[in-house]
Amino acid sequence: MASAPAPPPRILCSRLSLAAEHAGKPAASLGASVLRTYLPLLAPQSPSGVKQAFVEALPHLCLHVKLVDGDSDSRAILAALIGLIEDPDPGVRTCFGQSVRFLLAEPAPCTEQGLVSELLVAGLKEAFTNAKLNRDDELRNTLILTTGEIGRAAQGSLVSFALLRLLHCLLSKSSSVAAYTQIRALASAKGLRLQTLFSQYKNPICQFLVESLHSRHASALRSTPDQSSESANQRELALDILAQIAHAFDFPDLHRFLTRTLQVLLPYLAAKASATGSALIRTLANELKANRREILINNFKYIFSHLVCSCTKEELEKAFHYLQSETEIELGSLLRQDFQGLHNELLLRLGEHYQQVFNGLAILASFASTDDPYQGPRDITTPERMADYLQPKLLGILAFFNMQLLSSSAGEKDRKKLALTSVMALMRLIGSRHISSVRVKMMTTLRTGLRYRDDFPLLCCQTWECFVRSVEPAHLGPLLSHVIVALLPLIPLQPRETAAIIRFLILDNREEVQDYLHEIYFLPDDPELKDIHTVLQDYKKLTSGSSDLAAALQLSMRAVQHENMDVRVHALTSLRDMMHSKQDWLLRQVCASEAVEPVISSLVGVLLNGCQDSTPEARLLCGECLGELGAVDPGRLDLSQSHALGDRNTFVSGVDDPNFAYELLTELTRTFLAYADNVRAQDSAAYAMQELLSVFECREGRVDSPGRRLWRRFPEQVQEILEPHINSRYKSSQKVLNWSKMKKPVYLSSRGSKFSDWSATWAGYLISKVRHELAGKVFTCCSFMIKHDYKVTIYLLPHILLHMLLGCTPDEQHEVTEEMLAVLADCEGRRGVRVQETASSLSQLSTQTVFSMLAHLTQWSRHTLSSTPKHSESGDYQRVLGFLKGIPQDVLARASLRSKAYTRALMHFETHLLETKESVQDHLTFLQTLYAAMHEPDGVRGVNALRREEPSLREQILEHESSGLLRDASACYDRAIELEPEQVGHYHGMMSSMLGLGQLSSVITQLDGVLTNRPQWKLELNSYRVEAAWRLNCSSSTWPVRLGQMLLAAKQQDSVAFYQKLKLARKEQVVPLSAASYECGTYQRGYEYIVRLHMLSELEHTFTALQEQRQGSAPSLRQLPPHWSDRLEMTQNSFRAKEPILALRRALLSLGSGPTCEEMVGECWLQSARVARKAGHHQTAFNALLNGEKTHQAEMLTEKAKWLWSKGDVHQALIVLQKGVAQCFPDDQPLTDTRRLQTKGKAMLLDVTNLLPEWEDGNFYLAKYYDKVMPMVTDNKLEKQGNLIRYIVSYFGKALQFGNQYIYQAMPRMLSLWLDFGAKVYECEKAGRVDRQMRQELAKINAAVSENCGHLAPYQFLTAFSQLISRVCHSSTEVFAVLNTIVAKSTYPTRMNRCNEILKTVVKLKPSLAKFIGDVNRLTDKLLELCNKPVDGNSATLSMGVHFKQLKRLVEEPTFSQILIPLQAVLIPTLPSTGGATTQHDAFPGHWAYLAGFEDSIEILSSLQKPKKIGLRGSDGRSYTMMCKPKDDLRKDCRLMDGECMHVDFNCLFNKGETFDVPEVVPFRLTQNMVHAMGPMGTEGLFRQACETFLHDPLVEWSKPAKGLVKTQASETGEIVNEKAKTHVCDIEQRLQGVIKSRNKVLGLPLSIEGHVHYLIQEATDDKLLCQMYLGWGPYL
Repeated sequence: MASAPAPPPRILCSRLSLAAEHAGKPAASLGASVLRTYLPLLAPQSPSGVKQAFVEALPHLCLHVKLVDGDSDSRAILAALIGLIEDPDPGVRTCFGQSVRFLLAEPAPCTEQGLVSELLVAGLKEAFTNAKLNRDDELRNTLILTTGEIGRAAQGSLVSFALLRLLHCLLSKSSSVAAYTQIRALASAKGLRLQTLFSQYKNPICQFLVESLHSRHASALRSTPDQSSESANQRELALDILAQIAHAFDFPDLHRFLTRTLQVLLPYLAAKASATGSALIRTLANELKANRREILINNFKYIFSHLVCSCTKEELEKAFHYLQSETEIELGSLLRQDFQGLHNELLLRLGEHYQQVFNGLAILASFASTDDPYQGPRDITTPERMADYLQPKLLGILAFFNMQLLSSSAGEKDRKKLALTSVMALMRLIGSRHISSVRVKMMTTLRTGLRYRDDFPLLCCQTWECFVRSVEPAHLGPLLSHVIVALLPLIPLQPRETAAIIRFLILDNREEVQDYLHEIYFLPDDPELKDIHTVLQDYKKLTSGSSDLAAALQLSMRAVQHENMDVRVHALTSLRDMMHSKQDWLLRQVCASEAVEPVISSLVGVLLNGCQDSTPEARLLCGECLGELGAVDPGRLDLSQSHALGDRNTFVSGVDDPNFAYELLTELTRTFLAYADNVRAQDSAAYAMQELLSVFECREGRVDSPGRRLWRRFPEQVQEILEPHINSRYKSSQKVLNWSKMKKPVYLSSRGSKFSDWSATWAGYLISKVRHELAGKVFTCCSFMIKHDYKVTIYLLPHILLHMLLGCTPDEQHEVTEEMLAVLADCEGRRGVRVQETASSLSQLSTQTVFSMLAHLTQWSRHTLSSTPKHSESGDYQRVLGFLKGIPQDVLARASLRSKAYTRALMHFETHLLETKESVQDHLTFLQTLYAAMHEPDGVRGVNALRREEPSLREQILEHESSGLLRDASACYDRAIELEPEQVGHYHGMMSSMLGLGQLSSVITQLDGVLTNRPQWKLELNSYRVEAAWRLNCSSSTWPVRLGQMLLAAKQQDSVAFYQKLKLARKEQVVPLSAASYECGTYQRGYEYIVRLHMLSELEHTFTALQEQRQGSAPSLRQLPPHWSDRLEMTQNSFRAKEPILALRRALLSLGSGPTCEEMVGECWLQSARVARKAGHHQTAFNALLNGEKTHQAEMLTEKAKWLWSKGDVHQALIVLQKGVAQCFPDDQPLTDTRRLQTKGKAMLLDVTNLLPEWEDGNFYLAKYYDKVMPMVTDNKLEKQGNLIRYIVSYFGKALQFGNQYIYQAMPRMLSLWLDFGAKVYECEKAGRVDRQMRQELAKINAAVSENCGHLAPYQFLTAFSQLISRVCHSSTEVFAVLNTIVAKSTYPTRMNRCNEILKTVVKLKPSLAKFIGDVNRLTDKLLELCNKPVDGNSATLSMGVHFKQLKRLVEEPTFSQILIPLQAVLIPTLPSTGGATTQHDAFPGHWAYLAGFEDSIEILSSLQKPKKIGLRGSDGRSYTMMCKPKDDLRKDCRLMDGECMHVDFNCLFNKGETFDVPEVVPFRLTQNMVHAMGPMGTEGLFRQACETFLHDPLVEWSKPAKGLVKTQASETGEIVNEKAKTHVCDIEQRLQGVIKSRNKVLGLPLSIEGHVHYLIQEATDDKLLCQMYLGWGPYL
């Protein structure tokens, strides 16, 4: 016997080794031909060890040799390798199975990769067949292992093949366990759950199942002659197969498996159209406890679409006959069972089987019912006709596609891909006209498809490209920002393809989109978009110029209000960045003048509205932008809403009101556009629009109807959105809830823990109780929408509640009352019941919603009563009134107080006192608390004046706190703690007072002691310790704690924690702003939160700067940030607004180190001292002075002197100044620093104008000082005052050159002194008493005024326009020469001549004004004709077109000049806040309205003079009312038409009432009805303080003679010297001195202001005097 061959020698190498992976993974470089020689090694007769070694080397070969190259060599090698699947040696087969993945991992083109799959599939099929024929179980087992390996390594169809092979083996008893193991391993390798794996390959698995069931059932039928046992055996066999598959994929039971697969199994079974198929369908139906006919009908849409796409014409006809037989329903009826559903399922396959689907749709069209919206030919053969057929069904089709793309069934990505492909095919089929009609809905579908951009990026790009190329070009502009913002996520995935789409939009369609290019400012800097950026920059033209920035801000505001959420977010992000980068310009708009620029007011209004945004990200960004802008003083903003005449105060009374349908459909259109990313929300809006359009019959028509009028009210862009919904067929699938089982109140229950949940749930409950037919329909169709958009809910809730109350039972009304009381009683919130939002978020928004609902009911009751008074006895009115009375007013008042709606709280409290007739004495504490919260010290003092008893400790504390006497408040708290040591509220107050006084260390020390004894109070009191800590710079959810957390994170340089807390803090401030924004006065009510956003912005930017300094990328801070000064200046001039900002700044600066930081902290202390002093908080100011005394010594001394002066310690103030000057400014040290020079100037008093000649305050107060001493040194004789007047005029003029803060004092006084002295000189000249010195002095004064005219801006003189124009006829020609810039018109000849001279001068300077002046004169003449036209006593109206044709034609002339609407606002210049005569300053910012025409109707009023009320049409589209009164002074009517003032009779001013036949013996009307209107405190508090002002306007009527007296003579110059006027002015002057006169008799000594006011109020309310008044005056009222 031959001996075995010796083993080959083993060669060991210490340097070389094989590795399965190589660094860098180099591409294979050798051709397969190098292995051709070794093919015999793989032959069947070759030794197993050799073949095994070859296979083991496969990983290395694949790295270096191109095994999958498509040439003959690679084919031969692959065939040889794959042949090892059936190798006789199990070890070789197993080894190959384990290495086959390397062949599948080989990188190769798709065609070559398909070669490997093809060979593997063929090899496996043949091997499995051989194993079956030879009954070789061992081979079968290795084949199963190999198949599993292939499935795990493969992609695409090869996975499906492997899975089906394993399932085939699973159904074989001999190999089921191995197959089951491999299926589980396959799912694990793919990272999928078994059910997810099944879903991914559901169609091929179900097809395999049907084939297996059908073949086995048929073979069982042939082998079982016994018919009785046939059905049972077959059923058991089928169920066993199904159960095995269900178990393999981890389904809990067969029923669940069949439910998931029925709509796929049935189409395959129906396609068989056989008895066997029928038996199997019956088996499935029995298992699902249904009948065969039922499941076929219910799933017919899936069966039909499958048959159409997979059967030939003959097979299709056979299947239809089969289905008609099985269901016993003819085909047409079957098709019409779910007609829209059939279209949907069929179109889902349009991209894959275009022609088959087209044919199927043609079949459907031929069977359409007669009422189908499509009424064209039923024989559809062309795409155009098919598009017309599909158009009415498009919305339903797109909704179906949306649901397919949204479905969360895992593992169905192929179905998503199929849907996207079919959407693209659908767009091509229906064409541009029909796509344009549903473009919004189509975009929603495409945006939904973007969820799969990572899986199919190219397909997503293709669908969007198809869309933009299919839409009509005219619609591309409005869609531009929508499309581009949707494409942004695709740019990094498919840059070239995405850029091509954007290029098509912007470059190829430039004309169509150029008006919308300003919206595109959020494109990323991608190289592919370079040319697009160039075009955008050309169109934007955004430079650093102020006008361009204002335009950019306007564009940003438009984008912030965009209907698309993504555009809004991008716009807000861009706006925030622009506001930060352009802060210098922004601050100029806010601070450069006394009123902010109109664009800033608009910006604030837009951002406040944005706080209501449904998107949390947008709300947060609005908060950031408000912080960037800063807490602008509310008094400087114009946030009034502009409404056209007739639109204001429009009340929508209910669903019958035409305005209700208009407003609701408009709101739903907004939501439809807004929810581009939320398909369900958009479909809910679409359903509501569809139903409302039907309910209100809103559509175009030939006959006039309410529905047609409603349709025509909508603008064209809204009609385009609404039109497709007129014929849409959305259906409701809402389940009926059992409201009786729901826990009530809903608030704070499981359904009421978030505001959106509570509002939607409660609205749903109320809708279920509405019994009004129309209202029930309207609200029910909106019930879907309220789940998605709480803004719609808030709009609807008041109407829902009203209609619910009109038909509810007493029990249901009681439930509503209890719900509201639950909300109102929980304004503080309850801990532990919050999901994703704070207590304040839920309670504030819910409380505000309740307020809105009650306000609506109150308005409805008033509207009902005013429109039809007899309704006061109707059941509806009484029912609503009864419900309102069931909500206690005191509960509403306290809820309003907690919600910081203070004016509302006062309103409800007054109503409570009226309804209950309770004495105000019982509620003084509440009133005092309310006024203290409003920071109204006058109100607090008024409450004290009303109190009959000694105030309690609590009441004393409130008074001290409101007046800033915090040290006194602390003493009261000390006493309260002694009396009630267990009351934690006293400790709250004590700590707040100590913080206000700046006793920070004491706060921490005292709290440590308190919490040691009472640790249970730690949660409540800890916030004070935190606030004191961060203000001292020592190392929950309240504001101080939030600030402490952020400052601690900043100190620790923990950026993550800092920004996390910052975001949370901003969110907490935006929530109450959102609640407040649903009422008027949002900004004022929410100003506290605006200040906090201001602080957060400064905190963030300072932290960023500190980070950069620490990293060395920015220099260290050497002075206060440049914007801090202006940002502090812009805030409300109150201690409570400015001090928190200053406290935070001190804490921020303390994060740094070194003397520079100490200096800056000291500067902040100086500012705090100044703010506290001006607010009257002397104790707090003193504490600030103590803290800052180490720095800024000179300024601190000056401030200390001011502090002493304000306290009344004048002597000590002067001593401090004297010592300070000597100490800080020694004579031997010259000053070079401007700031120190200014400080010395302020301290030196009278020398200030020498040291600081350009300081406004110094010049003004020096002039004021001269004015004060002038009467004393000249014996009060005007002729001796010329020299002093020259100095006064000069210094007032200098003050006005350098500032405007005193302009309303300086300008009138300067002009009066000058003009009066000039008149006195003329008077003396006439009398021959004038001397040379007076003339010289007048010449010097004229020269000084002329010099001022050269230095001052024209708008500064406009502040005294009426004064100047009244003196245009001045007797001195030299004086008149300076007045030659005034325009006037008068009946006095001299005045007319003077005016003509002035107008001629104006025309010489600017000839273009000649036409304007002529038009104004013509207009004035015609208006005077209108005023003076006699009126018949019976006439109530005149017609402009009939009675005043010339006036009407005049203003309608094409060349008529632009003339401003004569409003008081156009005469009031806006002054710059810095500098004086700023020539570049725009004194009249904004867009003014010009006269465009007149309303035709002229109303004649019934008063004595028969004045006429006319309507002026402005160029802004608004209507303005003007009074035309003959031969009278309209100033006495206070321009009733301007600003909507309440009428007051000014005919009895200045003691004129004393001359009546029945003299007026009271100073003014203060009868009981007037006192009652002032609220619970009557004349105390605010009214008493307001009475310390007076009205001064000498009237023209003074020039009229009294009865029986001669007419006052005018001088020859036309200037009237009116002795009566002088007497009145003298009387006024005496009143200002406190002199009391009655019938020209002085009564007693002069009184103080307070005493004078007290006297007048007593006189006005004295019954003895009131009873002497004229009866017609109504003193008894």
